[in-house]
Amino acid sequence: MINPLFENEFPVVMEHENLILRYEDVIFEIETSYHKNCVIFLSNLRIVVRSNDYSFDIPLLTIQDECYNQPIFCANNFTAKTPMIGNEDKIVKWKIIFPFGTGVVIPLLFCMLDKIRKDNEYYKLNTIIQDVTAFVDPSDTSILYVPCV
Repeated sequence: MINPLFENEFPVVMEHENLILRYEDVIFEIETSYHKNCVIFLSNLRIVVRSNDYSFDIPLLTIQDECYNQPIFCANNFTAKTPMIGNEDKIVKWKIIFPFGTGVVIPLLFCMLDKIRKDNEYYKLNTIIQDVTAFVDPSDTSILYVPCV
């Protein structure tokens, strides 16, 4: 979905959705469009990308052919395809380029994709935290959101 709703710089969460992670200063490419200084939000249901002039919502269940790339002379990136919401016949290719470390964001992203695909249900953050060991990467600028108990 193009231009999801935001409130106070955060995406408006859906029912049963929990924000898990925020990563700033990424580059987002979609088809022929290139957006710098983006912020991505990872939740248990979707990835939301936001720049000054653009925002995009990618449901995790629709992500196809995902690949984490670590090129020698370029920044690490995550590429995938997803059908357009409302026009599932149109497949859109996109890429998130990470200028800093990815030791937190990539393992959590693959964990979320794995969990949502296995049962095709909504998962809450506390379910994921119990199944995953701690991720520590001093060069990763991710901000984790942990619910209060």
